[in-house]
Amino acid sequence: MSGAVMDISIDQLRSLPLEKRLELINKLWESLGEDPYEHFPIPDDVIAEAERDYEEHLADPSSSIPWEVARARLRERYG
Repeated sequence: MSGAVMDISIDQLRSLPLEKRLELINKLWESLGEDPYEHFPIPDDVIAEAERDYEEHLADPSSSIPWEVARARLRERYG
């Protein structure tokens, strides 16, 4: 892709081949700077919940489920 600014609709972007869409995503991500995550602060309560979940997993690893199962449940629930 060139460095030119594009005047393109979301439908046109969606119609690009997967490789080109991924290339565009990567270029946009890189444009956020050295630490892109600084633009997406995570609230303290979300971090605390993730840490609790992780500690629960460490206490009982058998309670976890494979990603494929989690993904299927999410798709069933949210489409």
